[in-house]
Amino acid sequence: MTTNRVIYQDAMEKIGVLEEGGTASSAQDTTGLNELNRMMNEWRIRDIDLNWFPQDTASAETPLPNWAESGVIANLAVRLAGEYRVPVWPALDDAAKTGLQAIKTVLMNVELEEGQDMSHMNQGLGIRSRYDIVNDV
Repeated sequence: MTTNRVIYQDAMEKIGVLEEGGTASSAQDTTGLNELNRMMNEWRIRDIDLNWFPQDTASAETPLPNWAESGVIANLAVRLAGEYRVPVWPALDDAAKTGLQAIKTVLMNVELEEGQDMSHMNQGLGIRSRYDIVNDV
């Protein structure tokens, strides 16, 4: 079971605010949970919707799908780096960008699998369509 605390503590470890396996202080709990909520709400506004709902308990099980956790952690680490005024290493920046792109890709594929109407798309040469990409000018 992954808790909200595990998510933001992992992010804090990535930027060196916590030692590996360390425990967040009360102030860090507040900062971590607040920043996690803000980031997830901002993502929802940008149509990166992981069915997040505001969290008020650090020890509660996180509503994130398992496949999205690493991308969320890396992006939260970048966000927390600014809060704690620590540098973001290029590898972490790359992990955050790659993780966010992976999340977007999965969400797009899920949306396509849920019965999107693709009848308006050209069907290519294998199936007769109104356009012939070889002969039409």
